[in-house]
Amino acid sequence: MKNKVPLMPNPQKCVCNQVTKSRPLFGKVARITVVGKGNACASRIIDSVFNTIERFDEITSQTHLRQRFLEISHTSLDEYVPVPSLLRHVLQVANDISYRTDGIFDVAAAGTDGVAEWTDIDLSERRQIRLLRPLSISLDGIRKGFAVDLAIQALLELGANAGLVDIGGCIRTFGSREWRVEFNPEVRTGCQQSSVIPVSLNKAALVGLGAYFGGSKLYDYRRRQLRSSGEWLDASLLVRARSCAVADALTKVAALQPHESEKMLAQFGAKAVKLSAAGVSQLAT
Repeated sequence: MKNKVPLMPNPQKCVCNQVTKSRPLFGKVARITVVGKGNACASRIIDSVFNTIERFDEITSQTHLRQRFLEISHTSLDEYVPVPSLLRHVLQVANDISYRTDGIFDVAAAGTDGVAEWTDIDLSERRQIRLLRPLSISLDGIRKGFAVDLAIQALLELGANAGLVDIGGCIRTFGSREWRVEFNPEVRTGCQQSSVIPVSLNKAALVGLGAYFGGSKLYDYRRRQLRSSGEWLDASLLVRARSCAVADALTKVAALQPHESEKMLAQFGAKAVKLSAAGVSQLAT
């Protein structure tokens, strides 16, 4: 299995001036491509956006979150306390997804092995949070996707009209440009050629989970146990949505509850498929 997702523009579209830069982020390689700007301008825009993402990476790292939530649990339990706006925003998105998926996706359960739930995080006051019990959280199931959305918002604000952001396989495009993402779920040796599955992407996000993409442990609240993405050895799951944060979180919903995921994902305008050496197929219904 290769963990690299090769990206290329659709050859039928105009290949305008294009600048791509990469940095290590979130323990992965983050890549930003800007189309249609001069090299110097695009380079400045990308560097500025990388700085924004690095700040988000810092405040949502597991080490930082563990320390912050431990402090809140010990000193300010059941009181409203201020938190960085980006952290509160990602928690708001996560809790909204938890509500709409009946708790299948849950950053509090993931961070406490099911001891706490997303409802133990009160976000009813602006710029503040309140913990209803001592807990920690894990944003591993959403933070790369959220960072991609954050990057695209910053790119648009800085004047970029089209491009692509890829952070460790969490991919989203913006602008009128159409892109083709190629997945190689099975790598053969010798003279045999590898199977390649192309996916067109335009103003959309694509995130995968499973053998091809890797992934962190998942908490299955119905079974009350941790599960590893290594369970999906024969196939990976691929979710397409408008938002990369949503697509990132919904890969866990599709993995844990494939029989119910179609209806749940439809709430977000998202779809999930299985990706294997045999090609693309629908999830079990």
